[in-house]
Amino acid sequence: MLNFRYVAEDGKLKILNFVIHSLEYLESILSTGERVDGSSLFSCIEAGSSDLYVIPRFSTAYVNPFSSIPTLDILCSFYTSEGSPLDTAPEHIFHMAHTLFIERTG
Repeated sequence: MLNFRYVAEDGKLKILNFVIHSLEYLESILSTGERVDGSSLFSCIEAGSSDLYVIPRFSTAYVNPFSSIPTLDILCSFYTSEGSPLDTAPEHIFHMAHTLFIERTG
């Protein structure tokens, strides 16, 4: 099993579960991520332009110790359909705040 985990606007950790049935499927998911409906995750995204992608951050991968079957969990980042990071994603806002904090305080 493979789980993609990501934080939506409500601050809750969401999950996408994948049952891996072939090496090609695994390679596809890990290299291109998975499409999600952004309008159901973020109030600022309209339904007509709601395609987002969750892309795995490999450095965050861990074997889930609470799963009854061997499962790899990976934290993900949000990207637009154009390939840009989603400006309103909690992770992106935190990163921008951290960068600004370092710039102003050293």
